[in-house]
Amino acid sequence: MHGPRPPRWVAAAMIVVLVLLGAPATGSVPFGSGSSGTNRGDDARSAWYPSAMAPVPSAAASRYGTLFRADLGAKVYAQPVVAAGSLIVATEADEVAALDPVTGALRWQRTLGVPVQASADGCGDISPVRGVTSTPVVDPRSGDVFVVDEELQGGTTAFAMHRLDPSDGTDRPGFPVWIAGSADNQRSTTFDGAAEMQRPGLLLLGGVVYAAFASHCDQRPYDGWVAGVSRAGRLTTLFATEPGALGESGIWQSGGGLSSDGPGQILLTSGNGTGMPLGTPGHRSAHRLGSASLRLSVSPSGTLVATDFFEPYDQEFLSSVDADYGTGAMTVLPSTFGTPRLPDLAVTGSKAGWLYLLDRADLGGSGTGPDGGDRVVDRINLGAKIVSTPSISPGDGLLFVTTVGVGAVRQLVALRIDASGPTPQLRVVGTSTPDLSFGSSSPSISSRPGVPGSSLAWLVRCGIATDTLCADASLDVYQAAPVDGRLIELGSWPIPVGSKFAQPLIVGKTVYVATGTGVMAVGRLPDRPIAAATSLTADAAPIPTTGTSTGSLTITTATPATLSSVTFTSPAVSADAGAVAAAETTAATTISLPLAIDPTSLARQGEATSEATVTTSVGTIVVPLVVHLTSAGPLLMEARPAPLFSFGGIARGRTASMTGTLTNVGMAPLSITGVLAPARPFAVTTTALVGSVVAQGASLTYAVSASGAGRVGLRTSSATIETTGGSMIIHLDALVGGR
Repeated sequence: MHGPRPPRWVAAAMIVVLVLLGAPATGSVPFGSGSSGTNRGDDARSAWYPSAMAPVPSAAASRYGTLFRADLGAKVYAQPVVAAGSLIVATEADEVAALDPVTGALRWQRTLGVPVQASADGCGDISPVRGVTSTPVVDPRSGDVFVVDEELQGGTTAFAMHRLDPSDGTDRPGFPVWIAGSADNQRSTTFDGAAEMQRPGLLLLGGVVYAAFASHCDQRPYDGWVAGVSRAGRLTTLFATEPGALGESGIWQSGGGLSSDGPGQILLTSGNGTGMPLGTPGHRSAHRLGSASLRLSVSPSGTLVATDFFEPYDQEFLSSVDADYGTGAMTVLPSTFGTPRLPDLAVTGSKAGWLYLLDRADLGGSGTGPDGGDRVVDRINLGAKIVSTPSISPGDGLLFVTTVGVGAVRQLVALRIDASGPTPQLRVVGTSTPDLSFGSSSPSISSRPGVPGSSLAWLVRCGIATDTLCADASLDVYQAAPVDGRLIELGSWPIPVGSKFAQPLIVGKTVYVATGTGVMAVGRLPDRPIAAATSLTADAAPIPTTGTSTGSLTITTATPATLSSVTFTSPAVSADAGAVAAAETTAATTISLPLAIDPTSLARQGEATSEATVTTSVGTIVVPLVVHLTSAGPLLMEARPAPLFSFGGIARGRTASMTGTLTNVGMAPLSITGVLAPARPFAVTTTALVGSVVAQGASLTYAVSASGAGRVGLRTSSATIETTGGSMIIHLDALVGGR
């Protein structure tokens, strides 16, 4: 990975003397390590897990299955890690367990403290109790496991940093260290554990473990915090993102860990908050760091100093429509994704659907772009919430992002950075079938170094999501390289109870996933007499939600065999009785069972998974089935919250335009019936839009514009596009007249 240059404006101001640029990266995990001891595999948070033992697409599609499901009796939000040959799993019951990574057998289990009841503060997002929520980090030097837990101390909620011996889970001398005290950057601001949540994965950097905090359910008052604890057990820093009476600006990142691009450097995103006052452009870092990407640098004393930031010019409007920044970590990109002029890039997203490409050497400040807009390398709107951290496949030069929506179906998106022009630009090159609901995870990427076409994208899909639940969940795997603009799903393994934003851990040929009750492992099954099994896949045509459709399950055996039984975990799937009876009496090397799929029994739309357990005279095999459900009529793929068009700064006399896309994911043609126009200075092009017909699976592009005329300042409005398959609200904003 290309080493980061110091921010240009920092160098000019001579603030760089505060930064330990020459400090050794003790315990750091460089890009591409594929480490099983830290969140997303490295400090860049690339989620790339290269290995000579990684599965290839053909094996993942036909030879992979569920190896074990370990029930720990509590929800797991943290990504599992590996330490001293054990799979370490931390739970919301405030327990840490060590499992055999092959069998799932329990080796030891340790209770850290008394977990906090969710009912105590009325936030049921994580319920019924809260203990450990963030991903631990393993010290590569000692092998010890650092964990932050939330627990009750004398009836008060408190947070502690533990350093656990991986052999038995006991704390090392000097630990736990309680996180408490005043902010280094504002002594009048005090850390209040009862108001905080510790969600982002931990970062071990320069011998100090850093933890970041946000709120529970956005309940005020709260602040965003970063705490540092040394290996020796000393609290080295407490940094507040908006100290004083401002508050908010929590660091949540959907669980993505704090990032680093070099010694003494931390990159993160914050959400909500008041942000920089409109009309004060530039690099200001003392206060008001809400809804922003931040660079924190470690000073000689060990405290943290904000040395650079980027904040969208319209961040307060974004927050007001629940489209705020800070929903994922910053992914540090290798120099191969950039250009000689801009080699140091990072990428992050927002609920507004914008994916931002940033220059790590100069993040962009606030309102420093043309006419007071954003100064970023590039940005692209993906049309739905980005509540995830981008992942990368370096061999393919691809970025992967999951987009989701409450009550809507969304997809995995593959992008490439086009570096052919003077400035790198983001380009969408592939999308999956739209079947991801809120809580679906960021993908993890496996590949065999130097083997073209070996990259796979693994993610946890939530089929039905609520504030507390990820239901109808599965671990899905996709071929990373798009085919004609499509990401092909190769396999899907049901998760009885899912866990929101559960980042898969890939160790060689095994994938580990946190669940709502413990952990699950999927990997290469032992060779069996049954040679292969194929069934319905994501490549099958969508199955309507009315009536019955058919597919087939084919079992191929090495020697002639008879069928003993076939059972399904989903009530929507059944096998043809006649074919079953024939296969039970006639030996053959190919057993073909027509299946009946009744999607109406599931009462939902999207993807449904099932497992078929097929027992024959020569062995038993468990086969994952994938069924895609959609409306029998027209259906508009609506983003929730609605698409948001941020036009940036628009000078007097100038007009800017952008395009959006309507997609019909139903089974019948969709018609545009009307457009409720926005207020000036915005407009939606209605010519040839009203009355247009969008075929099944097709998309329609429409145009929106903003004029630099009228009242100076931030202007906002909304429009509604009405169709026979539903309506879509569009939010718009622009900074008219510049600054």
